[in-house]
Amino acid sequence: MNRNRILIAGLAAGVFWIIVDFAGHGVILGNDYRELGRQGVINAEPAIPFLPLLILANLVIGIATAWTYAAVRPRLGAGPKTALMLGLVIFLILIPPNLSQFAWFKVTDAIKWVSVLIAAIHAFGGTLIAGWLYQE
Repeated sequence: MNRNRILIAGLAAGVFWIIVDFAGHGVILGNDYRELGRQGVINAEPAIPFLPLLILANLVIGIATAWTYAAVRPRLGAGPKTALMLGLVIFLILIPPNLSQFAWFKVTDAIKWVSVLIAAIHAFGGTLIAGWLYQE
């Protein structure tokens, strides 16, 4: 495996995740979250230094995605088909945390459906970017 390409592809995928998070949760769902904060359903302000941790987590997930693509590439072949198959696996891994959030927290339908859409965009878009940039 090409470690430098894993790092480059992973950081690009991570930056993609950060952009999707900001657009989805910050722009599209921002008003929903602010209203839930005003109602006391969720914290109005993060209880931890959320933004730096979110950025770091997304970059690490991007690198893990690129590493996983590099690991399965010899067996499944290079290209978008492999990236999309890996994206499906990642999407399926992302669903249970979303479902538990929906079951235990009073969130709006918009938050539920946009969160699932964000998970799909993360999974499929991130793996396509990682697969596109990774080379042996």
